[in-house]
Amino acid sequence: MRRVFLAVSLLSLSLGSVALAGPPAKAPAAPTAAASAAPSATAVARTDSAAVAQALFDEAIKLIEAGRWKEACPKLEASNEASWAPGTTINLADCYEHIGRTASAWAKFLESEPHFRRRTPPDPRADVAKQRAEALAPKLSRLTVEVPAEAKIEGMVIKRDGDTVSEGQWGSGVPVDPGRHVVEVSAPGKEAWKWEAEVADGGATVAVKVPVLKDAVVAPVPSVDAGMPLPRKVAIGLGAAGVAGLVVGGIFGGLAADKVGASNATCPVGADGVRQCDHAGALLRNDANTMANVSNVGFIAGAALVAAGVLVWIVGPSSEKAAGGGKVAVSVSVAPGPTGGFAQVGGRW
Repeated sequence: MRRVFLAVSLLSLSLGSVALAGPPAKAPAAPTAAASAAPSATAVARTDSAAVAQALFDEAIKLIEAGRWKEACPKLEASNEASWAPGTTINLADCYEHIGRTASAWAKFLESEPHFRRRTPPDPRADVAKQRAEALAPKLSRLTVEVPAEAKIEGMVIKRDGDTVSEGQWGSGVPVDPGRHVVEVSAPGKEAWKWEAEVADGGATVAVKVPVLKDAVVAPVPSVDAGMPLPRKVAIGLGAAGVAGLVVGGIFGGLAADKVGASNATCPVGADGVRQCDHAGALLRNDANTMANVSNVGFIAGAALVAAGVLVWIVGPSSEKAAGGGKVAVSVSVAPGPTGGFAQVGGRW
């Protein structure tokens, strides 16, 4: 009986597309030679697809005749992908049933039935498809995905074997092929959850209850080193300015000493032990005093700035985070006097 079923199915593959689409349109009374010689690209593509489908179907039938059902099913699937036909579909259903894919077989029998029944006259394979589907129904294994109210989350995505399970399927026993199945659940801000188990044949029913998903662990963002904190930069700047002040003080101190040395020739020491300078010597001595004052200011300011730098380095925040991104303000005031001077250092951050 099955061999006749397969032979008729083979014939239907080549005729099925015409029968399902209705009678072909009548040809024009006098087609031109150009029209006959140049078929449209769409017509060529359809012819090629039908040829591929037929070749794959023929290979599948040979495999079935040799009892190689597992190899035949993919050929039938590929044939339908190239050019769908109800005859191929009912044979694919039969193939699925032979390899134990009961749910897939049941679905394909149901898929092919209405196409056979709409033919004029109705194709007897419509009744065959219906009867085969009804015989499989009690044997279907089912998988139920249960989502309790407390587990529902906005944006939740549930997948069964890679296919999305719509909310309408939640809580319903969906026919599945016997074997291993995987249910994966994900949601924004939550850890993904995965269930994997075997579903037995013979009408087994398995229920999967989705738990309340755990909050996703947010990896700490590594701190970005923004470089040296501002207080340390200020300390280095103050120290550098202080060193420059000391250098200036040293240079002008040396110049002052040179001026004093040059004035000694015209500023002899008197009987009272005090030098008496002529006009040129007095000018040199005045220049020396001016340079000495500059030297004193340089030394005092330099020392004060270095001290300020050390102070800021020691007591200032050691990181940009500790500094709070605030500003650092340092004030240094220097006042020379007749015999020296003083400096005042202050700051805040």
